Amino acid sequence: MIQGSVVDSISLKPLSGVTILGTDSYAVTNALGEFQLKSPKNSQVFEVSHLGYASAKFILDSNQSAPLVIKLKLSSTALDEVSVQGKTNMRLEKESATVSVSVDEEFLNANRENSLMQTLRKIPGVSTMTIGSGQSKPTIRGLGFNRVSVVQNGVKHEAQQWGSDHGLEIDQYGIQDLRIIKGPASLMYGSDAIAGVVDIQPS
Repeated sequence: MIQGSVVDSISLKPLSGVTILGTDSYAVTNALGEFQLKSPKNSQVFEVSHLGYASAKFILDSNQSAPLVIKLKLSSTALDEVSVQGKTNMRLEKESATVSVSVDEEFLNANRENSLMQTLRKIPGVSTMTIGSGQSKPTIRGLGFNRVSVVQNGVKHEAQQWGSDHGLEIDQYGIQDLRIIKGPASLMYGSDAIAGVVDIQPS
């Protein structure tokens, strides 16, 4: 067996995981940068390769007895220019077929009424159907019931879609912000969002 080691050409630190590949044999250096190879019957060329280093070659024959020390040089690879592009949320909204109005917690606190939908009726195109004290149903562009989808934190609320006595079961005091979505983009929330969507984000 022929023993050897692979080190960095500058720091002389051992390199682990280096591959030494010959015609019919190979080896991989251990944590100390050491490896062992069977003595070849004839002279054989071995290639040494490691990530981040330039490959090297050496010739090994059957007369080799002294330990080998292979020094690898760091390689520098020139990369082409990389262009990174992105779009802000504002730009995405402008490019999508979406008509939406965003409402923050400050607006909700300043315009608070008996129910969430009574608070939101100050938004153009949004009205409410009051069914009792503190209870109301959303109406967008004159359509309500199962034509309006209410989503809170990704979960649909469907109780308000059916009977006229079923209100919106959401606590208006636990809301951080919301969006009223109208237009074609509302159909991304399902076929029951023809009129629009009330997308609520809890605090």
